[in-house]
Formats: sequence, structure tokens, C-alpha cells
Amino acid sequence: VKDDPEQAARRSLLKLLSDKALLPCYQALHDLETGEVYGHEYLARSAAPGMESALDLFQQANMADCEVELSMLCRERAMHFSGLVGPVGPIFVNTHPAEPLLSLVVPQMRQLRELHPDVDMVLEIHEAAITEPTLIREVRGRLAECGVRLAFDDFGRGQARIRELICAQSDFIKFDSALIADLQHVQPEQFNFFRSIIQGIRQAGAITVAEGVETEDMARVCREIGFDLVQG
Repeated sequence: VKDDPEQAARRSLLKLLSDKALLPCYQALHDLETGEVYGHEYLARSAAPGMESALDLFQQANMADCEVELSMLCRERAMHFSGLVGPVGPIFVNTHPAEPLLSLVVPQMRQLRELHPDVDMVLEIHEAAITEPTLIREVRGRLAECGVRLAFDDFGRGQARIRELICAQSDFIKFDSALIADLQHVQPEQFNFFRSIIQGIRQAGAITVAEGVETEDMARVCREIGFDLVQG
């Protein structure tokens, strides 16, 4: 009798987690002014059939109720393999909406700091958590104590608003790829309005990142708007 899909997914995920079978895969962030590599984001990848991409992995993890364990493994592997990308800039790692930031994620980042004292670390938090400014301020403070910086990920995708940028500041703000794609087609007054937002964020001390930049035309638009970094 064949296992049902949930049982099969759980068994596959448990084996992957037990073997720590994630691949050393990173995506570069580039400085728009110099064109040089600024840092890298770790991407969840594996060689397991049906679980090659991050989407595949976390879909299986959802079926197996292992999203938190998988997310923690991604951060652990990101630091384990970090020497492969050399000493160039920070390593960005992600969180999952199911993870409690204060009780689970921050303690793990402290442990990773102890294990990898020379790695420049940036923790990306998902858009949903950004709407809780008090929580984010506490998370940022605790991360700073162990030398880890904070990034807002996928800003502009969901409910995150300008209010959150004011009430809960971060070191990096990564703007969602769909928003970046739209900037190529907006009216001049809309373009100028968004540019003023980016300038204000930079003046407040945060580094701005445009995600999903795949062409030179997109990079040019991001440069005109005033982004610091691009990732794609």
C-alpha cells in the first residue's frame, strides 16, 4: 500500500533535515554605483527529486509540517557554506512566517554568531512581521547585540506600509520584484514620488535594495530612482 502524500513528504523532509542535504547556493547583490558585488543571499536548494527549488522545498515542508525546521536549516547551512563565496560583504538569510522571532530565530542567530564570528550576517524578516513595530524594534535590538543586521524583505508586496518604515526601522529594505517591474511603466509624477520615498529611507540610514532586477534597463531605472543595491 502506497503512503499518502503527507506521509511521503514528511519522510522525505525528515531525511533531508537529518542529512542536512541543502546545497551551497547564493545569489549576489550588486552595488549600483560601482557594479561590484556587495553581498550574497542564501537560496534554499537541494538535489532531492521534487525538492530542487525553494518553492518545492517549502511546499513539501508545509505538507510535512516541517517549515520551521527547514527554515532553521537554511540559515545554518548558509553560514556553514559562507566561506565558498569569500569575504565579500554580508550573507543574507531568511525567516519563515511560522517562526517565532524572539524565542527561536534570535537565539539561533546568536548561536550562529558564536560559531561564525567573522561572517557579516543580515537576517531578513518577512513582510507580515513588519506590521508589528514593537516586535521588530525588540528583534532589531537583540540582533544588534550579537552583531547581526536586520532587513525587511519583499517590501511593497502585502500589507507593509510607510508607517512601518517610520515606526520600526531596519538596516536594509528590500523592495519586492513586482513593484520594481512596475516602475518601468509609471507616469513621471509617480516615478518622482517613489524616488522621494527612496531618498527619505536612505537619509534615515537604511540601505535600499531592488529585487528581481534582471536586465540593464531595470538596473538603469533603479539607478535613476536612487536605489543602493540590486538583486536578481
